Amino acid sequence: VISCDLNCLKHANDIYGHQTGDRLIVLAAEILKSAAPPNSIVTRHGGDEFFILIPNATELTAMRFLENVYAGCRGINEEPFGSPSISMGFAIKYNPGESINDIIDKADFLMYESKRNFKNAAAADKYNYRGALN
Repeated sequence: VISCDLNCLKHANDIYGHQTGDRLIVLAAEILKSAAPPNSIVTRHGGDEFFILIPNATELTAMRFLENVYAGCRGINEEPFGSPSISMGFAIKYNPGESINDIIDKADFLMYESKRNFKNAAAADKYNYRGALN
C-alpha cells in the first residue's frame, strides 16, 4: 500500500484559484497512474490523497514506484505553479494475519512523515511557493 498526498494544494487554491488546484490533482493522478505497475490499483481517497495498491510488491517495487513518481513530478513545469510535489509512504503486508487497516495506517504514518519533512525543508528555505514545488 502506498499512501500519497499532494503538497501545497491549499496554497495553489488560495493563490491561483481552484481551477489550478484541480489541475494539480489531475496531474498528480496522471503521474501516479503512469508510474504504477500494470497490476496496480490507483485510487483517489479524499481531496488530494491517493492510495496505490500493488499486489505482491516487494520493497524494491515500492521504491521504484516512488522514484518514478518523483521523476514524473520533476518532468513537469506547468504554469503558474511549476512542478507538482507529492509526499508518499508505503507499507508491505508480509503476514497474512495482518490487518489491511494496519498496513494503511503504517503507509499513512510514513506519508505524513514525508509531508512534515517537505514542510520543514520549505520553511528552512524561506519558503518560495514555486521553488518549493520543484
